[in-house]
Amino acid sequence: MKTIFSHKAAKKEQGFTLVELLITVTLLAILLSLAVPSFNSTIRDNRVLTASNSLITSVANARSEALRRGRMVSICPSSNGTSCGANWSQGWIVYVEKTTVATGGAPDVDEVLQVEGEVKSTAVAQSSGNNWIRFTSRGMAEASVTVTVKPSTCNSGYKFQELVFGITGRATISKQTC
Repeated sequence: MKTIFSHKAAKKEQGFTLVELLITVTLLAILLSLAVPSFNSTIRDNRVLTASNSLITSVANARSEALRRGRMVSICPSSNGTSCGANWSQGWIVYVEKTTVATGGAPDVDEVLQVEGEVKSTAVAQSSGNNWIRFTSRGMAEASVTVTVKPSTCNSGYKFQELVFGITGRATISKQTC
């Protein structure tokens, strides 16, 4: 059996030419340069949304625990996971208040129920009221509290969320622009 190698058969099995490869790479670079900026904004918006949802879940947990335990349960910013602090971006804790704490009094942690760690690339700042959200044994908050959740760099046109926690513990979310 004789195998004949023809020039036509070899031409059909050749790969890409250098020009075709360069055109493909150039088109890919152009498409990526258009997609990356919008992808970055999607990532930034998702981080804000994740931090907002995490905070809303923690507040709902605090209210639920207050009703279940029949005691005051609060949520406050915390950098160490054991005591209240001032910066919500460093994380927060849900905790049972000591029985000696009076309504409106400063936080006094008896038992920590939940620890939420640092919120990466997102700034969480409380804009009104106390630096904590406290629920009574009947599940009512002491006061309405507003918390803003923004990207770390809130340039003009960026979106952020404003969370208003009413005295019933219900969160109202509104999107704002930097």
